[in-house]
Amino acid sequence: MEILGLTTTRAGRWALALLAGAILPMAAASARAEGADPAFTRSGILDAPAVIVAGQAFTIGLRVRNDGDTTHYTRVTFAIPVDLFLAEPLPPDCFARFDAESRQLLYEGPIDGGQDWHCESRLIALPDASTHASFALNIQTPPDRWAGDTIGIEIVTPPAPAMITLTNGWGISRAGVLVLTFLGLWLVAAGLAWATTSEDADATALLSRRLRAVSATSGAFVGIGFLMLFGVMAWEDWRVLSTYRETRCEIVDANFKHARASQTTRADGRPVEARFKPVFSLRHASDGESHHALGFSTDSRLSYTTGEVAALLAAHRHGDAATCWVDPEDPGKVVLARGFGGAYLFLPLPILLIALAIWFHPGTRSRPTR
Repeated sequence: MEILGLTTTRAGRWALALLAGAILPMAAASARAEGADPAFTRSGILDAPAVIVAGQAFTIGLRVRNDGDTTHYTRVTFAIPVDLFLAEPLPPDCFARFDAESRQLLYEGPIDGGQDWHCESRLIALPDASTHASFALNIQTPPDRWAGDTIGIEIVTPPAPAMITLTNGWGISRAGVLVLTFLGLWLVAAGLAWATTSEDADATALLSRRLRAVSATSGAFVGIGFLMLFGVMAWEDWRVLSTYRETRCEIVDANFKHARASQTTRADGRPVEARFKPVFSLRHASDGESHHALGFSTDSRLSYTTGEVAALLAAHRHGDAATCWVDPEDPGKVVLARGFGGAYLFLPLPILLIALAIWFHPGTRSRPTR
């Protein structure tokens, strides 16, 4: 028997028959796969509020519905935007899993015809998140079938509780009252410095001495203001060490935010290393109730290098349990790292500013005699 000009024996004919029996079913299956026609719903697959409040958890719903043929492989992804975190673990009935490396909800596998999947996840935005974000759900079936949806949301900052309520719904928060009080004291001190400057000089010299007195007073107040900030940080660090309660927290999500990325090179052309601050989404039990918190450390820990952040994220993975410390007065305040941070290295600067202001003040320096 000749096939394609080649003479085969009986054993060769049996081998060709077996080869054909193996190839034909595979070709038929491939043809059926390429001919599969999934029909994924393209509208209503993302359900999220149009406006969310930073620092408050909200629910977003995902839907994947196939009204067409069964697919042998489909990839479904939902990326969590920057500044947003999982507030709770995904429910057990969610079709997707959370991939901590890429920070996205992911499903890979077949999707039957008529399949209708729903998944609701709880997310939360950082208190200092940007004002807008977008959600995108992508459904890809090789080689070239795609479906998906993208929606935008607005992120608003929650109003601070008013310490003083004015007319027409306006109010002043506690921080606003402190700022206004500090500004008022500065104006009073600057006015006294101007008014009490000695007038036994000509007009030009008098004006110069008064301007120096006001400038010195303003510089001293700037230094005092920074010292007050250091005092607040030190008080919070001390409270974490002395009064925060030690417990166990579940790590729901982890990421980082840029602490310094405004410039990429120094004046001499050398690159500036980017600095980051790690952020963890945590759950813990307090007084028999489950609480959620975003955080890592107090504000005295300024920032970390890329390698330091990578090491922290590797040591605190999604789903792990870690030792944490909770504010007994506010279960929403939690830290994973405590202690006094590097911010206190800058403490001599306001002290130096106050010393220079005292030295510069005309009342502390003797005037030359005529």
